[in-house]
Amino acid sequence: MLLGDISNVNNDIDLIYILTSVLTIDMILILLSRDTKLLGNTMNQWYNKLSMTAVMLDVLVIMLSYITTRYTFKTFDIPYSPELFIIVLITIQVTRDALIYKFIMLPYPNGSNKIVDLYKDYASENNFKAIAVDSATMLTSALLAMYLKNREFNETTTLLICVLYTIPYFLYQKVKK
Repeated sequence: MLLGDISNVNNDIDLIYILTSVLTIDMILILLSRDTKLLGNTMNQWYNKLSMTAVMLDVLVIMLSYITTRYTFKTFDIPYSPELFIIVLITIQVTRDALIYKFIMLPYPNGSNKIVDLYKDYASENNFKAIAVDSATMLTSALLAMYLKNREFNETTTLLICVLYTIPYFLYQKVKK
């Protein structure tokens, strides 16, 4: 099978495949935000103002969606297929985005939390494009994690180390005008 099963919540090793894929896709998004206008100006403000904290927040919120998806598969005894995993994952991500908007972004007044202010700016600039970018991130990271699952483990750990090494360089890269 070309795409491995990453749905088993009891298989902790899969978290390395998932983490590596999420970091890889986040690194690509950082590069895209630095080198193009595709993701708008607010994405660069996010990375300029929060730096590695921004990366940590990006990665951890995505990881929480994967963990929730894996528990959903276990709790409801859902048979694994790559397509179904991705559908559930993106459904959870869209729900998560809506909950963050309703319970974190809306209640906080501007100026009370720098992170929430940047979330609001990003949502205001991108509207539904923000959810589409998040969904594309989920899709591509899931496909990469499933692919890595069937590769030699040392390939994944090597990629992980290379990505972790490269991300700070992209973060501090000058934004192209």
